[in-house]
Amino acid sequence: MQVLYFILWVIVVAAISYALFQLGRLFNETRKEITNISRELVPLIHKLNESVDQVNKELERVDTVVAQVEELSEKVNTGVEVLKSVISSPLIKLASISAGVKKAIEVLMKGK
Repeated sequence: MQVLYFILWVIVVAAISYALFQLGRLFNETRKEITNISRELVPLIHKLNESVDQVNKELERVDTVVAQVEELSEKVNTGVEVLKSVISSPLIKLASISAGVKKAIEVLMKGK
């Protein structure tokens, strides 16, 4: 019976030893892969940072252009308002005079 326990114990120890050996190999391979990924990832992160910096510069340019367009739009709007007020007042007076002259002509024509 003791021999059976001894054989069983040797089998369990062998199985645990094999499992630990395989686990050690797995950890070793995992470490190697992480090292390889780190080597490849660092340059990619640097490239990504450069790309983000370039995009930020372009966005700053776009912001400048948008601000200039807004300023120009405000100036054009102001100019249109001034032109409208300058033109509309004489046109209203001209329309009033025309209406008065028309009315006067109608009155004179009825009188004849």
